Amino acid sequence: METTLETLKTNPIIQDFIRERVKFPHKFPTAIHPDDEMYLFSLKNLNGDKQAACIRYYGLGQRIFDAVKQIVEWQFQNFDNVSSFLDFACGYGRFSRYLLQELSPQQIWVSDISAQAVKFQTEEFNVRGIVSTNYPKDYPGEGKFDCILAASFFSHVPKNTFGDWVEKLYSLLSPQGILIFSVHDLTLLPADVAEKSEGFYFVPESENKTLDKQLYGTTYVSEAFVSQVLTEKLGAAVTYYRIEKGLCRHQDIYIAVKHPVQEFSSLNFSHHPEGGVETCQITTDGKINLAGWALDLNQDSQVEQIQIIVNGKLVQSCIPSGLGNKNTNLRSLWTCYLKTDTIRLDDVLIVKAINSRKLERVLAANKLAAMCC
Repeated sequence: METTLETLKTNPIIQDFIRERVKFPHKFPTAIHPDDEMYLFSLKNLNGDKQAACIRYYGLGQRIFDAVKQIVEWQFQNFDNVSSFLDFACGYGRFSRYLLQELSPQQIWVSDISAQAVKFQTEEFNVRGIVSTNYPKDYPGEGKFDCILAASFFSHVPKNTFGDWVEKLYSLLSPQGILIFSVHDLTLLPADVAEKSEGFYFVPESENKTLDKQLYGTTYVSEAFVSQVLTEKLGAAVTYYRIEKGLCRHQDIYIAVKHPVQEFSSLNFSHHPEGGVETCQITTDGKINLAGWALDLNQDSQVEQIQIIVNGKLVQSCIPSGLGNKNTNLRSLWTCYLKTDTIRLDDVLIVKAINSRKLERVLAANKLAAMCC
């Protein structure tokens, strides 16, 4: 049977992956729109492997959600104290499908310049939708939100609308609200280009093939530029905080808060562990040898455990050798052995790393036969 986005819904590998990643798998909407550019971008990078692209798509959505969850819990203690959430520049719901694990559809608003993307989410997820506009002055100003997320939006807008969009979104916050947005830092550019940029660099190109490139390209900014924009647009009293590479270890996260309930120093933001599976082989004495590497990039933290899950059940775990953390900048190595009588070639196997902060990262998800080939 041909692998399609429809058949992937019942794919046992996808089902096991979701079961491992969310609290309420039965509430998780699996549908991916065929025009979803985030999915198509992964599909292209993975040479057309739809299953792998789907897993990467879900995995990135979960990492974004975990980052946002830490910030929400810092300001509100938990999602129970959040009455409304706006996912701005939402696309087709890579993030918002995870938000449904914590909030009801009636508490979630999604907004995007693509009316098709908004329609998809309102129909599939039953959330509320707002079609966005090219310019912030035209954006609907109704409603106030406890939390607004603009992930990978300010990493694409030109200088003439950057500050106005910050001001518009901030104006939509409730008194206790927080604005979370991400940017490409200038350090992602070659040093000579960054040096000449004067804090802002815009390229009229992006993965989006439908929007005006002058309105939606690829943007790189310095912290000084962001700070200046926040001060000019929101006032000198604005409280903000930067998390370097907080979004999937790539984009910086900025948090702007009207009335923080505590100091930013108490946030203690944590990154997911990193790692990979480099060996999967059946030995001559009838054992399955799995080996790879792991690394934790949090201060005073390390990868504590590698878990092997077969058909939804934990069957083996191991402790990586070495520290493998930010302090040493070295990878830990790990090796796990399984008996062949505990797993069949067509069983679904998931390998995940867990760090000292209890954040998890799936390193591999596939049938054993595919992993050992």
